[in-house]
Amino acid sequence: MNFDKILLSLSLLSLLMTSATASEPNIYIGAGYGSTGFFDDDMVKDVAPGASLDKSDMGFILYSGWMFNNIVGVELGYTDYGSFTLDDTSIDAASYSVSANLGYTFLDGQLRPFGLVGLSYIDHDYPKGDDQNNVDPTNGALHLGIGVHYLPTVLYGVGVRLAYEADVYSADTVSTTTNGSGDVITTTDTYTQTMGIIYLGVDYNF
Repeated sequence: MNFDKILLSLSLLSLLMTSATASEPNIYIGAGYGSTGFFDDDMVKDVAPGASLDKSDMGFILYSGWMFNNIVGVELGYTDYGSFTLDDTSIDAASYSVSANLGYTFLDGQLRPFGLVGLSYIDHDYPKGDDQNNVDPTNGALHLGIGVHYLPTVLYGVGVRLAYEADVYSADTVSTTTNGSGDVITTTDTYTQTMGIIYLGVDYNF
């Protein structure tokens, strides 16, 4: 996974937005840490009965955004979901996302519940299966999130956020069998899978 690219992208985004709106406190950049989970839609149970899947780990998230007003903004994110273990195989996964940040402020602009909706690209090393059961997960995903952001005036631009974010995508399994006549029969099953993180983040608002 290329951490340098996402760090560079977040840094460039913050610099560009700061130069464009240096007089308004609507730019933010932050990081969070929390618990991750993998929901495989019972694919492992169907493809590899008896296999053991560890569906949880710890991960982190980097995020940066530009609020157009107190209701809508745009946010870039990088999420490292850690590793999920399938028997003796580790599945490392991360995502790059672009989302709309939608919410509303209360308490004189200090408290803001929000939601995220956008698209993401998943970087993973998912096991491909064997010749009879090939697994083909897509890299494109739907990025969703919900949370609350607190920006107390006494902290001079330092805010905290508690949120849950997830990437929802599909994974196909293609299995082949041979009937009594020697014909090869191919069957495709689609599973809707989710990788998510619940985290506490700290950010700086320019």
